[in-house]
Amino acid sequence: MWNDFSGIFPLKNTFSEWLAEKQRSMQAAQAALQSLSRQVIDLVSQASVRSIDTARLHEVYRAELARRNWVTVGGSLRIPVIAASFHDHVKHLRVLPELEALPSTADEAVTQLGRLLRPPRSGTHPLRHLVLINWLLDPPRRFGRPIRWR
Repeated sequence: MWNDFSGIFPLKNTFSEWLAEKQRSMQAAQAALQSLSRQVIDLVSQASVRSIDTARLHEVYRAELARRNWVTVGGSLRIPVIAASFHDHVKHLRVLPELEALPSTADEAVTQLGRLLRPPRSGTHPLRHLVLINWLLDPPRRFGRPIRWR
């Protein structure tokens, strides 16, 4: 029987304590991270197949943006307002290194939302959609029906 676990655990000397600023940021982000975590668990547990039905997601996104009056009468998105709100939501999530690719500025939010809110030409990481769902549709049950995963 193999009892030596030393090769699978990190070495103690590789750990370092987070700086006080990082610790405060993490505490401030706790509610946002818990909300995203609960939502991801809930949505993934509903998954019946592998990929997100992005056509349906785009319909849901557009409807919620319209409900918030972030779509003009002519159908254009009010991108500066949308980006500011999205950035305000994700700034707390960026404390985790795995989420640092989320926008760090409203300008970056404009760019990322441009890719997420129009029909994709190429794949988008599902986590980006999960963060967008968390922001727009918290709680995600407001979909009216479960997310369809394909």
